[in-house]
Amino acid sequence: MILKILAGRLDEATVVRRDVLESLGVKPLRRRRFKAFGGYVERDVGEAGPVLMGERRGCP
Repeated sequence: MILKILAGRLDEATVVRRDVLESLGVKPLRRRRFKAFGGYVERDVGEAGPVLMGERRGCP
């Protein structure tokens, strides 16, 4: 599956639907609080990295 995501360089998190992440095998690592909509929301967060020429890479 190819997934195109646009994220700004200063973004600390990108929001992707849970069902999409689960279909890619991404699992939650922890729960985090984010400031949003004039208050706070809690969301599960996980990590995913790109694969380039068959090798998994980190994202700075």
